[in-house]
Amino acid sequence: MVLLSAAASLAACATSEYRGRVLTPQDEASMRAHAHGADLEATIVENDRPARHGPLVLVRPDESLVRLPAGESPFPNAAIHAVRVKNHWRGALEGAGMGLGAGALGGAALGFVSCASDRDGCGGEGLFLPLAGAVGGAAVGLVVGAIAGALHGHVTRYWFGSFRP
Repeated sequence: MVLLSAAASLAACATSEYRGRVLTPQDEASMRAHAHGADLEATIVENDRPARHGPLVLVRPDESLVRLPAGESPFPNAAIHAVRVKNHWRGALEGAGMGLGAGALGGAALGFVSCASDRDGCGGEGLFLPLAGAVGGAAVGLVVGAIAGALHGHVTRYWFGSFRP
């Protein structure tokens, strides 16, 4: 159940948005507003060189500054093919929601299995075990899902120009 919750949390925390144009300062402002303080990582593709990645520092009307190991370097905005934003808070919320649901279902299933194996049908307690299992599973799933989601984070990729993955 715990592994199911963690796997669900990690699997669904990504989105992509295709802008279909060259990166602009307005795009940067929009991405930073949605990033809530998270870094923006640019993917630079120029000519036949391998793609390079680095934190996006600033977008001007014609060029962008990207921090590479050698320092901040300007690149034409057309060379910025993608920007990746990783938001750990959003990942935690998504993971908590998925963990809550997965944990409640798993706990209820364990409660029903426990009742089915009892000859007296849960000793006359009716649905107590399935309900208790659902509540306990939901609590565990909530915590595990939030932690897994926070560690993984929600990744949003913004694609620019005609470039598509």
